[in-house]
Amino acid sequence: IIAALSTEEHSLFRERIRFLDKKIQPGLTKLHWSSKGASSAFINDCLLHASEIQQIVDNYKASNLNISHCAQMISVSLLLHIDGNRVFRDMEFQEAQEEHRRAVQSHLQKLHEEICSFMRTTYEVLKADGPEVQQHWIFYTKKIDHLVEEAFRLNIKWSLQELSKAINGDSKTSPSPLFQVMVILQNDFPGSTAEVEFSPTLLQLANIVNRVCSEILIAISSFKRLPDILTKEKSSLDPIHNILERDEEIKKIQALISGGMATNATLLQAYQKTWDSFRMIWEPPKDTLMRRYRRLNPMASAFDADMVRYKELVNSVQKQETIQNIQFVMLDCSQLKFALLQHCNEWQNKFTGLLRQMATEKLVELHAYLRDNAERVIRSPQTLGELAQSLTLYDTLQSDLSKVESQIMPIHDQFEILKKYEVAVDESVLNTLASLNKAWLSFQQSLIDSETMLNKSKEKFKAGLIHTAEEFKKKSRSLLEDFAGRGPVSSSVGCEPALEQIAMFRQMMNTFKEEENTIRSGLSMFKIEQPGSKDIQAMEKDLDSLQLVWEVTKEWEQNWGDWKSGRFLTLQPEIMENTAQGLFKRLSKLSRELKEKNWEVVETSRMRIDQFKRTLPLIVDLRNPALRERHWTQIKQEIQRPFDQTGDDFTLEKIVELGLDHHVEKINEISTTATKELSIEQALENFTRTWENTKLDIVSYKDKGHYLLRGTDEVFQALEDNQVSISTMKASPFVKAFELEVDRWERCLSHILEVIETILTLQRQWLYLENIFMGEDIRKQLPQELFDQVNINWKNIMDRLNKDNNALSGTHFPGLLEKLGEMNAVLEGIQKSLDLYLETKRQIFPRFYFLSNDDLLEILGQSRNPEAVQPHLKKCFDNIKSLKIQKAGNKYEGAGMFSAEGEYVEFKHPVPLEGPVETWLCDIERTMRWTLRELLRNCRLTLKKMSNKRDKWVKEWAGQMLITASQIQWTTDVTKSLVTAKERADKSSLKIMKKKQVSMLHKYSDAIRGNLTKILRLKLVALVTVEVHARDVIDKMLKSGCTDVASFEWLSQLRFYWHKVMSLV
Repeated sequence: IIAALSTEEHSLFRERIRFLDKKIQPGLTKLHWSSKGASSAFINDCLLHASEIQQIVDNYKASNLNISHCAQMISVSLLLHIDGNRVFRDMEFQEAQEEHRRAVQSHLQKLHEEICSFMRTTYEVLKADGPEVQQHWIFYTKKIDHLVEEAFRLNIKWSLQELSKAINGDSKTSPSPLFQVMVILQNDFPGSTAEVEFSPTLLQLANIVNRVCSEILIAISSFKRLPDILTKEKSSLDPIHNILERDEEIKKIQALISGGMATNATLLQAYQKTWDSFRMIWEPPKDTLMRRYRRLNPMASAFDADMVRYKELVNSVQKQETIQNIQFVMLDCSQLKFALLQHCNEWQNKFTGLLRQMATEKLVELHAYLRDNAERVIRSPQTLGELAQSLTLYDTLQSDLSKVESQIMPIHDQFEILKKYEVAVDESVLNTLASLNKAWLSFQQSLIDSETMLNKSKEKFKAGLIHTAEEFKKKSRSLLEDFAGRGPVSSSVGCEPALEQIAMFRQMMNTFKEEENTIRSGLSMFKIEQPGSKDIQAMEKDLDSLQLVWEVTKEWEQNWGDWKSGRFLTLQPEIMENTAQGLFKRLSKLSRELKEKNWEVVETSRMRIDQFKRTLPLIVDLRNPALRERHWTQIKQEIQRPFDQTGDDFTLEKIVELGLDHHVEKINEISTTATKELSIEQALENFTRTWENTKLDIVSYKDKGHYLLRGTDEVFQALEDNQVSISTMKASPFVKAFELEVDRWERCLSHILEVIETILTLQRQWLYLENIFMGEDIRKQLPQELFDQVNINWKNIMDRLNKDNNALSGTHFPGLLEKLGEMNAVLEGIQKSLDLYLETKRQIFPRFYFLSNDDLLEILGQSRNPEAVQPHLKKCFDNIKSLKIQKAGNKYEGAGMFSAEGEYVEFKHPVPLEGPVETWLCDIERTMRWTLRELLRNCRLTLKKMSNKRDKWVKEWAGQMLITASQIQWTTDVTKSLVTAKERADKSSLKIMKKKQVSMLHKYSDAIRGNLTKILRLKLVALVTVEVHARDVIDKMLKSGCTDVASFEWLSQLRFYWHKVMSLV
């Protein structure tokens, strides 16, 4: 039993082996062979139990063999089957694989269930065993589960390899045809251009293969993990199909399949393009091309060439391979070739149909031309017009003779081509074609007969026309003389009668012109040139000029009639002047052109308009819109006659009757004055409009019901502009009528300006003091009651201005300016009291002089809050950014001070921050001095002890202490060196001092290169700067030979000494 089990299996049967050990144990320890009865019973019992366990182990081994066999069957029962002798069409491949997959899937399900059954049988024996065996059973189940997973993996792998082999082939042979693809000519939608396509398409083919690949993996998704089925402990692994989807070997095979599909798609697309050479068969629109072809009017030979070309294309298409194998795809081109042959046949039918239509139309058209014109040309003319038509027709037909003859042969050629290609033609068309030559001969004979007949008719009509021309000359002369004697050239005729006479003469002239044109046209047929009648031309020119004169005269009389009877106040002088000027220019031009005619009407009309033009300035002055009643009174006084200028009877006729035209200069002077006065009047009206719409910009201030005047730029601009205008008006000689109004506006504007400026001044002071009086401490020290009264008055005034914010009415409230002046005086007194109060504070703490009044008031207004002093400390104390303020019970204490760089120095004793702020600030200042003095004393003492460990010394003290102590020490050391140098009379002591200085600088430089805090780096940089200067001083003293403390070279240096008694630097 033990030999049959592996180490892992031994753990699975551990309890049974232990059971046998216990059974056998007595035989090894207690029983002897001499115990006859007992030994036989013991051996039989042991053999019985051993054989039972032997049977269990044998069954387990057999079960393992069966499981292995089932796993092997799973791996070889492929989910894909490809018949090498079958080529699939459309969806056949997918359907066949689905059918095969369902059968294999059912078989795999049975094998999987058998494996589960074998394992359940085994577990029935082991299920009562202990936890160790149960744990090993779980391990065993996972092992078999892995075996099943591997079997499925091999199945998927080999199935995909089958598909890959079918698509890519193997290393020795190319793939056999697997799919049959039809090559077709397809339109995507009606009206679109057809293209060579595959059916199924490359995309559909790829989708079929991809779907089959994915379905293979999906087919095993229903198989669960064996631990999920056979143990209480669920498997921690992903489902089998998920594991296999991520398997690298399977992914590689899938990539090979995709690559094979892509490679084949490229080859198929390349083959698809080979059919582009036949694109001219199906791509061009046939009807459109036929219409264009017809417009070219091709010869019969062109039709023949096109027919031959499409016959050659048919042969080329038929030579193409119908079946073409490309890798695993078998292409069937039968449908494409059939479609192309149909297109070729359609093209041939289109060409023959067009040729038959064009040949028939030309034949019928030519036959009708010969027949109709032969009949027309031999018809005898009865009138001069018919003669002209017959001659024109004859000349046209004679000139077109060769052109017509050239059309006959091409028509015969076209019908020969139709006969060549056996195209059916109507019998009637063929009969017309047969009679074409006979009709042509008949047409030529008609032209010969027509020539003789037309020569006889021309002689007959020529004699009659010459006699008619002589009679016309006599009649035209008589008409011109009649016009010269009876024409309307006098102004006494009147416009309407004159224009009627002109129309009558023009009608007679037009009749003569028509007759003349008829005669000249007839003579031109006989090559006789007849010049136009000069009498008719001269009469036409005179009629045009005379009609223009009377039309201008009529237009003037109509305008004058409207103006003279119309109400004077409705007249528009500009229109009247433009109209009169235009008419006068036209008549003046006509007067120059017709000077030799001496037509009285021209000069009379021109003089009447000129007389009117001279009265126009008077009309313009009287129609001046600036005239007021006072100006009309002046005019009436001038002419010493009353009239009503607003009455309906005040017309141009009335003006002439009153004799106003005799006072033109005076009236012009009055009108000019009125215009100047109008500009002043309009400016004053503009003032009123401006100040009715000018508003003060009043805005709310805080939440206590106060208001402020914000923007005043527009108001001040308006005031400035209006005051300039007032000054200009007062300097004008025409201001007399408006003196009172101008003076009133001058006072108003000055008052508005003074009130607004006073409000702004008062507002600035009020804002300043209002913030100050908010602090309770300051209110106790200043005249509070006075400010409160001003505050109430200010609120009332601004509230009133907010309700009536018009700049004019708001500023003219009674007593407003006086009230503002009183309030301003009160605020100035308060300001003086405030300055005195601040001066007392500065006397106590003089550093307050470094602060502005606003900053100081901010501090004093918050004297109970020590933090309010912090923002202003750096102005009071050089480089002191803030104090460290801490609470001690209910009180505040100042514990130390911070520099602008963040360095902190703690006070030796905290300073209570109580009472007036100026008092405890004095305490702070004294504490600062005392603390720094103590720190400096200790820093000096430490430096003496740590002169060789300055890097540590620097870290322990504040920067100001370091620099001052270092300079004191340097002064002491140099003084000792100089004393020694004088005693010894050499410079060695100074040189030693310099070496120490250089060595110290090296240490500082090394420290700066290290990783330092910001403050420590600043301290070191400051120290190095000072020490470098000290080194340079020593170097300078060495070069100058200084060896005495009383030497000028030493006395001229900045030196620091420590006063031991007073502890001062």
